[in-house]
Amino acid sequence: MKKKTGISIFAMAVFGSCLVATYYYNRKKIQFRIDKVNIALDDYVSKKENSYNPQSGFVEFFDKNHLREAYNRYEEYLDLGLKKDDAFKSVIEDKRNK
Repeated sequence: MKKKTGISIFAMAVFGSCLVATYYYNRKKIQFRIDKVNIALDDYVSKKENSYNPQSGFVEFFDKNHLREAYNRYEEYLDLGLKKDDAFKSVIEDKRNK
């Protein structure tokens, strides 16, 4: 009788350790996939931020003759330390445009 109990306890211990090992393996595998997704998203966002072209936004508000002047003012605002969106709004709302 003791022999059967000893074998079943051993079998349960082996089964439990297999479950624990599988759990940690899958957890590590999932974390690896999450890290890959995060890296891919970071690359996508950095490419998206670097492709920002304010001149295309100025085309809607300025005619061809004043486009270069508006972009120069935009660059001046950026040099003064304004954020991209704030500099764009400042150029659009500037009284020199009217």
